[in-house]
Amino acid sequence: MKILNRTLSQKTTQIVVDILETLTIKVYFRDIKEINQESYGSADCSTASQGFCTVYLKTTQTPIEFETTLLHELRHVWQMENGYPCVGNKIANSAFDADKDFLFSIGSQLQSAVLDLDVIEYLEHHGYPSTIFSKFNESDDLTGVFQKVTSESIKDPWNLATAVLQLYIAYVRADNTNKPIILSSASSCSKVIEECTLVSEKISQTQCNDPTYCAYIMCWLIDHFSLWKTYFVEFHGKRIRTHGEFERYFN
Repeated sequence: MKILNRTLSQKTTQIVVDILETLTIKVYFRDIKEINQESYGSADCSTASQGFCTVYLKTTQTPIEFETTLLHELRHVWQMENGYPCVGNKIANSAFDADKDFLFSIGSQLQSAVLDLDVIEYLEHHGYPSTIFSKFNESDDLTGVFQKVTSESIKDPWNLATAVLQLYIAYVRADNTNKPIILSSASSCSKVIEECTLVSEKISQTQCNDPTYCAYIMCWLIDHFSLWKTYFVEFHGKRIRTHGEFERYFN
């Protein structure tokens, strides 16, 4: 099988075929350059009601990176079709308009911090370790992010949330050798490390294959960082929008 002119291994081809056969919607593949992103991949399921989703992939990756990214994004499409929750934004046409891109990125981080754990488990089960994507943490890239974080800036709950979630998402993807390196990148801000450790202890990676558990953890993260003003969790056709709704839904 070829996707975006990249020939897949026989093993990956079979997994892709199996995934596509379980989906009721069409999946199109496009170069991620088309949406001006620098990441490895992205899945756009906003058009699912029209019968298709689009998976964007970075085509310059090594074969193992490309195939792992492909399976990662297809797993997200599968999650969407199988009733997993998503984080929604309350910020459209609101007073938050000036910070819209920043707030949308935090919403994506809140969702990825949970759904990616199921993806990591899925990939490792099939022999595709997500640790290959933690190599960038050996450079100064992540350290540079946390050099901008100060004890004053993280008094703002959105700044604290994005700092913690960036650290956490990198941390859970890394192997045991790189985990201490990743934490040390935020050594100038102990509060971020403390919060990352708390989040890591709270979330059970092995339970993230349960959509209800994922919905609970997404709500918990929003609640923990006091972000109900800008986010809600959509699950089984219901929007959980407040602390009270969170407590009533899961208690």
